[in-house]
Amino acid sequence: MHLSDDIVFNVGEIETYAYVFQNTNKEFQTEYIHCIVLKILDDKNNDGPKRMLVKQIHNLETYLSGLNSYDHFSERILNTEKITKLIGTKR
Repeated sequence: MHLSDDIVFNVGEIETYAYVFQNTNKEFQTEYIHCIVLKILDDKNNDGPKRMLVKQIHNLETYLSGLNSYDHFSERILNTEKITKLIGTKR
């Protein structure tokens, strides 16, 4: 099952995703990620992106308050087949 079949990934916009993965005990875990999509990766066959580079926002409240602090970010590559967009999130 591909969680991301209906998602459009917009470069440069803040998005919130639920990232579903299996831990080492084979249990499913969900991580909620606030991020800015920096670049779409691996879209060679027009089947949709398989990975994307994002700037993960670790403190969304501080980011949205307009403070110029860059210590609340990290770059990360996400497998798009493991994410789903959260419905009803406010911007």
